Amino acid sequence: MARGRMLNNSISVSKKFNDLPDDTCRLLATWIISHLDKNGVYHGDPMIVRSTIFTRRADVTEEQVDSYLQAMEAAGLIVLFQARDETWQWWPGFADEQVGLRADRETTKYPAPPASIPQNDGEVPESIPQDDGEVPAEQKLSEYNDKSKVNTTQHKACVCALREFFPDREAEQLAEDFPDEDIMRQIAHFRWAKRKGRADGPGWLRRAIQENWKPPPEAFEDFADPDDPQRYISGEYGDMIQR
Repeated sequence: MARGRMLNNSISVSKKFNDLPDDTCRLLATWIISHLDKNGVYHGDPMIVRSTIFTRRADVTEEQVDSYLQAMEAAGLIVLFQARDETWQWWPGFADEQVGLRADRETTKYPAPPASIPQNDGEVPESIPQDDGEVPAEQKLSEYNDKSKVNTTQHKACVCALREFFPDREAEQLAEDFPDEDIMRQIAHFRWAKRKGRADGPGWLRRAIQENWKPPPEAFEDFADPDDPQRYISGEYGDMIQR
């Protein structure tokens, strides 16, 4: 893991940072950035965050840090998620702010962020309501998708990630119109293509989401969690299996 991270000067005009409740919260958020792993992940437990980030700030309580983390999530800076029986925070826009980041040369002891390597087996969930002739099947599928997205960690992560590239209203509309897994796959695809000089602006990402482009397998290598069994691929991509 790197000893520090880049702090982009755009932070001074960031609406998300400006929306935080006070300067102590802004200081916490700023200092957390230096502790993020290559995927933008760090501890989300208030006790750990207070002891590692505000080590010498005895005046800041664990309860305050907890409220600050909630405020950071509400502002769209982070997504809190559960993994390995712990709470973690993920900064969706981290990779785009780190010029020269070589994720392939870094290791991490933290879990992969939610849906950063989405899998899609092409199967339709058995719980989707069947057409009984009274309500159109398309409407039932739409209702199923809407209900399945409400207040899920993956959907919150999806909306938060989209806000890094699109205005809030467009981000929410895209998240409403397209499956979360497809969107997160295309965001990872876009970040990889941007680093390779094959993509430039949000228009590329918008088309990729709308047309569901198929990313090359190497697009996800930098985001893989070494402890995640899903990174061991078989079949068509068998030559990529780690030994």
